[in-house]
Amino acid sequence: MFKNTAGQTLRVFAFNTVTSAPVTGDAANITCKVAIDGGSAAALADVNPAETEDGYYLFSISQSETNGDTLDFYPESSSSNIQVIVPNFDRHTRVASESGSSIVSGAATLEQILDALNAYSDFEEQESVSRAKSYITAARRFLALPSTQTDQGSSLGYSPDMVRKELEFARAYVRSNRTVASAAQSSVRFLSVSGDFR
Repeated sequence: MFKNTAGQTLRVFAFNTVTSAPVTGDAANITCKVAIDGGSAAALADVNPAETEDGYYLFSISQSETNGDTLDFYPESSSSNIQVIVPNFDRHTRVASESGSSIVSGAATLEQILDALNAYSDFEEQESVSRAKSYITAARRFLALPSTQTDQGSSLGYSPDMVRKELEFARAYVRSNRTVASAAQSSVRFLSVSGDFR
C-alpha cells in the first residue's frame, strides 16, 4: 500500500471456520481497525466494507489511515464462526511516486512489484482500466524476474501461476472495456467469466 495516499482500498476475505467456505452477505457485520507504526488500533472511517464476490469485501482507506511506514489491519466479523483475514498484504508502505515510476521504468525491486500487484489488484472493483493496465505492467515485471525471486514471491502468496491468471484477467478486462467504449461510447462493468479469477 502507498504511504499517505488517498483513494486506496483494503481487500479482506471472510470464511466460515467450520466449513472453510467463503462467506457472503456479511458486510454489515464486518469491521476493521488499523494500527499505524505499531500504535494503538483505531477503527477505520469506512465502518463496513462493500461486498465484491466470493467472500471478498472492500474497505475504502482514507489518506490519514495510510500515513505510516507500517500498517497493521485487524478485520473481524461479529457473526459466529466467521473469520476475516487480509490476504496477500505487505504491512510496509511505499512512497507512491517511487513505486509507480520504478514499475513503469522497469527498475523495480521485487518488493515494489509485489506492492504494485497488491495496490492495483482492485481494478475491477474500482472499475478502472488505468489501474488494470498498471496491474498488467506489474504482473509482467513479476513474471520476468528470475525464478529465485518469483519463488520468494510465492512464499508471500504471489505464485507465478496466480499472477499469470490475474494478468490474463486484467488483459481481458482492458480489452472488454475498450471494445464496449468504442462500440457504445459508454462504459459498463466487466463481469468475470470465472469465479476463480478473483
